[in-house]
Amino acid sequence: MKLDAKRILVPVNGKPYSERSFRWACQIAREAKTELHAVYVIEVPLALSLESEISDDINKGEEILARIEAIASEEKYKGLQARFLRARQAGPAVVAESESKFMTY
Repeated sequence: MKLDAKRILVPVNGKPYSERSFRWACQIAREAKTELHAVYVIEVPLALSLESEISDDINKGEEILARIEAIASEEKYKGLQARFLRARQAGPAVVAESESKFMTY
C-alpha cells in the first residue's frame, strides 16, 4: 500500500481498540517513513475553565501517552510526537488539530 501522506494523526484514549489502532498506525508510518502524532484529549466540563487544574485527568493522560510511546518503541517507530489537548469535546478537538497542523492542501 502506497501512502502519500506526510503526517498521521492518531487520537488515543487508552482502550484496547485504541492501542491496536495506534500499533497499526506505527507500522504504516514506519513503512511509509511518515511522521506520526498521537493525541489524547482531556474533556473539560463546561462548569470548569479550560485551564482548570484537573490533575487526575492529566495523570491519566500522561499514563496513556506513556503506554503509546511504549507501543511505538515495540513497533520500532522512532520520532513519535505525543501530547494531550484540553477541550470540551474530543471529536471537534481532534478535527481542529488535524486541520490546523496536519492537513496538506
